[in-house]
Amino acid sequence: MRLIRILAALAALCLGPGVAAQELIGSYTARIGTDDLYNSKGQPLSAPWQVLRQDRANYHRFGISHPGDEWDPFFDSIENRAAMERLIRRGGLPPEVRRRIMQGGAQVRVSIFGSGGRGDWVEVTLVGAAGVPQLVASYTAFIGADDLYNSEGQPLGAPWQVLRQDRANYHRFGISQPGDEWDPVFDSMENRAAMERMLRRGYIAPGARSRLMQGGARVMVRIYGTGGRGEYIDVTVH
Repeated sequence: MRLIRILAALAALCLGPGVAAQELIGSYTARIGTDDLYNSKGQPLSAPWQVLRQDRANYHRFGISHPGDEWDPFFDSIENRAAMERLIRRGGLPPEVRRRIMQGGAQVRVSIFGSGGRGDWVEVTLVGAAGVPQLVASYTAFIGADDLYNSEGQPLGAPWQVLRQDRANYHRFGISQPGDEWDPVFDSMENRAAMERMLRRGYIAPGARSRLMQGGARVMVRIYGTGGRGEYIDVTVH
């Protein structure tokens, strides 16, 4: 146990100032039109990241836009558009947003995060959709050794348990690691108890589960809901 704690502490130090340097480097809104659902050869697209990439190619390269489309300083580059899949996979995409994008007609906001002008991941949310869950809050957390065990010292067996323990450690027990952030939702014991349901309804990125259970990972947790009430969470590892 002592060795695990030492390794986790070393991992936190290795993150260094580059982690904290993540910041919003650009954002835009886009209306997903019929033109965005097909590639330049007229073939239907099958994934949300393809649609978002086509929307930016239409806007910047082909001069095709829709009411609500905005210019952005990032995806005017063909290289950056080619990285759309990677950026979205790292940022995550809630199930409802995926569905609405593939239907067409949705207006989305795309926020690009990174450092030094280089994009590392994007966040995609719906704009102006009544009754559709919106981003309520988000936080980052470093999963330390203390987060892998419950308050009785027993090892945890599921990602949602680790995430819940991390928030209990932060809000209730005053245990935190470099990179942990405050959040306005899981300071409530009732909300922490709903962590399993919220994760089952939401999204956890491929590979994030194993990284969580190993410890030493830095996660971004986005909480979506309506009326300020959390309904599901989207978890990615950075």
